[in-house]
Amino acid sequence: MAASLFVAWVILNGAALAGSSEFALNPPESGFRSGEDTPNPNLNPAKPKIQAAEQACAIGWRVIVHSPNELTQAVIDPVNCPGKPITLHTNITPAAGRKIQYAWTVNSQPQGGDTPEFTFTPNNTGTFNVQVTISDVTPPPPPMQRPKHFPARCWNPPPPPPPPAPVRASTTIAISEMAPTITSVTADPTALACAANTTGAHTANLTVQAAGSPCGGNLSYKWTVNEGSVTNDTSQNATFDASTVSFEPGATAQSKTITASVTITDQTGKTASQSTSLAVTCQPVWQRLDDVIFAKNNARVNNCGKRILIDDAAPRIASGDYDIVLVGHRAADEQTNAPPMPGGRRGAAVALDEQRTLNCAAVLSGGTATCAKVDPSRIRVDWVATDQTSESRPGICGTAARAAQEERGGSQTSEADRDRRVEVYLVPRGSTAMPPAVKQIKPLPEAQVKALGCPR
Repeated sequence: MAASLFVAWVILNGAALAGSSEFALNPPESGFRSGEDTPNPNLNPAKPKIQAAEQACAIGWRVIVHSPNELTQAVIDPVNCPGKPITLHTNITPAAGRKIQYAWTVNSQPQGGDTPEFTFTPNNTGTFNVQVTISDVTPPPPPMQRPKHFPARCWNPPPPPPPPAPVRASTTIAISEMAPTITSVTADPTALACAANTTGAHTANLTVQAAGSPCGGNLSYKWTVNEGSVTNDTSQNATFDASTVSFEPGATAQSKTITASVTITDQTGKTASQSTSLAVTCQPVWQRLDDVIFAKNNARVNNCGKRILIDDAAPRIASGDYDIVLVGHRAADEQTNAPPMPGGRRGAAVALDEQRTLNCAAVLSGGTATCAKVDPSRIRVDWVATDQTSESRPGICGTAARAAQEERGGSQTSEADRDRRVEVYLVPRGSTAMPPAVKQIKPLPEAQVKALGCPR
């Protein structure tokens, strides 16, 4: 950037340093006194001239010296920045034939050269006193010459006039620490929802209003948050995303305060920081467990499926915060209705996906040694035939995630059976927000499930 110009105008009257001397000879009195006889020119004709010269020696010379005028000063005060040069200038016109000399000091230390302009760079803050001393160094005039025919014994010329006294001008320059300033930091909106809640805002616009100092130049920006993420984090306007803010699983509402901070930095390295707050709230939502997988055209819950229902699902609702929601499916290549139950009475046909759902509910609520004892009122159900729009999450035993279980013939399952399933969800009690897999939630038909007993 161009150096700032600090101009100290030292205005000197045009005649200020033009010291001059006037020499005036006081005219000698007549060599003749009143009342004396007029001398005879034929007698000693040189005496009157000698007497006149002697009297002139006695009278002497009168010297007049004009002193310089006073110095005046005016200062124009601009913004001064650390690390940037400042130039001062004296504006003086000496009288014709006079030679001027300049001597500069900063805080009493000599700096600069013998020039009317001086530049220095303050690399720190503080007060700087700059002074210039202007001297007339014109050589003195040659000594006066004895006039012709003037007696040498009477010649006593005056000394040359002294030079004018030096004049000085000074100014004080203040260099202050200047940093950028932040006037506001805002978030819009300030209330967000967690990723698990499908309603509500999940992002907020972050904006900072800032101004650089006269010495700082352009500003750069950096946004940070204590949790979550920020895009465009090096711009004046950024975006906060709450999708990665984590919450503990649970059936109660949770909230976190997010602090969004911005730091601005100018080109000299000076900084300023400020923060704003946002609230991210997470209402209780459903949690999904592994799917219970069935063999083809089979509605029996195998041993692996029982472990999911008895060991995973049932204990999770003991606190009373959750209900269990079961959603039954059948694959497109399966029969529509479930086969008759072994040893059971023949009745109306039951859809395969419905029967799978009811059998899972019976395992949860059968109450014997091989079934759990979940209150049937805490179980809600749905069955959706061959709809597979919800992603499969097969709970296959014999994998790294789940230990192998010994299964009876015809009940073994594999990854190929992933669409023959019942989805298992924990839903906050009393919640009307259902998983997307649910099409039409239903209370558990307790009498029908009770008739199933504890399926083997």
